[in-house]
Amino acid sequence: MPLPFVKRVVFISTPQHGAMSAASQVITGIDTMNQNNPALQSLASISVPKNTPAHWIIAVDGNVPKEQGDDGVVAYKSTHIDEAVSELVVNWSHLCQGRPEVIEEVKRILFEHLAASATKKP
Repeated sequence: MPLPFVKRVVFISTPQHGAMSAASQVITGIDTMNQNNPALQSLASISVPKNTPAHWIIAVDGNVPKEQGDDGVVAYKSTHIDEAVSELVVNWSHLCQGRPEVIEEVKRILFEHLAASATKKP
């Protein structure tokens, strides 16, 4: 169920439909990201509300078409969601949060949100 106070979301390398390395034999926290995990399937079935802008930042490591790529942990196809109002694909590995282009995109999104919020105030 959507939370009414959430006005915008940003996903960075988020395995919406599971992570590739979650099928290991040794049980770890990443196992919760197994595409067959009922909790993950339940979360993935919840769509972002239409009035909540959602932004995706997806890492794809290497020089491959994004649709066939992954970041070493999460496949593009597991991360991509059609409801995104913006999607930035970064040529990097899963831990892309410190990349300048990721930081700039988060900054852009925050300024966009600030501007939109300012116009809604009485």
